[in-house]
Order: sequence, then structure tokens, then C-alpha cells
Amino acid sequence: MKLVFDNVSALIREVADAQIMPRFRNLRADEILEKNKGDIVTAADLATEKALTCGLEQLLPGSLVVGEEGVHADPALIEHLASDEYVWIIDPVDGTRNYAKGDDGFCVIVALSRFGETVAGWIYRPTSGSLVLAEKGSGATRDGVRLQTVSATPQSTRGALHTGYLPKHLRTQMKDAIKGMVSNDPVSSAGLEYIRMAMGETDVTMFWNTYPWDHAAGALIVEEAGGKAGFKNGVHYSPGITDTKGILVTGDPDIWQHWCDVLFNEEKWAQK
Repeated sequence: MKLVFDNVSALIREVADAQIMPRFRNLRADEILEKNKGDIVTAADLATEKALTCGLEQLLPGSLVVGEEGVHADPALIEHLASDEYVWIIDPVDGTRNYAKGDDGFCVIVALSRFGETVAGWIYRPTSGSLVLAEKGSGATRDGVRLQTVSATPQSTRGALHTGYLPKHLRTQMKDAIKGMVSNDPVSSAGLEYIRMAMGETDVTMFWNTYPWDHAAGALIVEEAGGKAGFKNGVHYSPGITDTKGILVTGDPDIWQHWCDVLFNEEKWAQK
């Protein structure tokens, strides 16, 4: 399996060099499409997912690919995550809107799951050539250097919380809770958010939408670096669970429950 993991890293770099970087800051108007209102996809997303799908299936015969763009075309694909033995989970360009604007805040995310649990994850930044990866039980690294999250307290918490997709009854109270943090400085890429936490640059992040291509690799990377990722109901994060909203991730596991209680106390907030 180690050989497979090494080959995945090489494949991601190769595909990014061929499909993403030549189009970066060179996209034509007809190469930027709107999938849904406010949700765009570019020619780079589509070409990258196609190339990764072909390569990954060859690296691990019998495996299946669940990619963001593939699921958009065939929503039933996501059902394989909970039951199939080996499933690759792909976000070909995480931070598509940044990419389309010519901003370098984007990355490629690949994860491998087995019966609904993530066993390996890769997050690659094509503009810098930096690769963060993790294998379950073996730790997380960035360009070969071991990653470690940092200790924190509720009073010292540096936030990176995304409130834009929250339901209205939570949004105002979430913003009030953020005032109790030292700072709140989110970036518009889930993959890059997970890297920041694994490197010890932030202490807590939260996402309302739980698309597995956004979170499977990053949650494993953070946990292998010493952190904790779970759904707001307290269940450990798993990409095989696709019907639950709200993911909370902390670099220090000891502050996870505190911020879960503060940020996701929906019953209390609904009474206000």
C-alpha cells in the first residue's frame, strides 16, 4: 500500500502541472461555468477530476472515485462512501472561486476511504508545490516534515470559523460567540483551513456544509497531527456520514467540547 500512496502524490503533482497551472490566470470566459446559482466550475476542475479519476482507479484496481463534479452529475455516487471497500474522494480544485479570480488560495484534495472511514489524505498547493499528507495511524507531514497541532484554552482560541452557510437562526449567535475568541480569520478554502490548523496556526474551525471532498482528507490530517474533528452531535467525523450538517475541528482535543457547546447550542439559540 505504501507504493500506492507514493504514486498518488506523484499523480496529483503531475495532473496539477498539466491541467491546473496552465489555466491559472489564463481561463477564458467560456471556461468558467455556473453549476448552480453562485456555485462555479472551471475547465480546470473538470479536466483535473477526469485525469485523477483515471489515474487513481489504475493505481488501485477495483476502487471507485467519488469526486465533487462526478457527484454533481450523478448524486447517487455519494452512496458508495459508506459501503464500498476503497473509495477515492476528490476535490479537483478546492477554492474554485479563488482560482477563477487568479488568487492562489486553492488546492487539490484527495482522500482514500475504506468502508466509510478515511485511511489516507493529500492536500496539494499547485502554486507552491507544497504537499500535506497523512496516513491513518502514521501521522501527518508537510513536504516530509512532521506536523503537530498546538495546545489551546477557550480563552486563547484563534478561530477560523465560516458563518456564511449557516441557517439564519444560528448565524447571529455564532458571530456573538466569535467575540469570545482572540481572533477569527477564515480563508475561503477548506483544504487550506485544515493545513493551517495542522501547522498550529489556528485552533478551531467550523463548517456547516459537510461535503466529503472538502473534509475527508483535511480531518484526517488534523487528527494525525494531534487534533480532533467531529460532527456537532458529537459523532466522530467520517466521510461515510453524509446526512449530517456541522463539522467542528480543533487543534487541541481538550477544547473541542467547549466550542461545540458554545457554537452549536441550537436548542438554546432557538429560544432567543
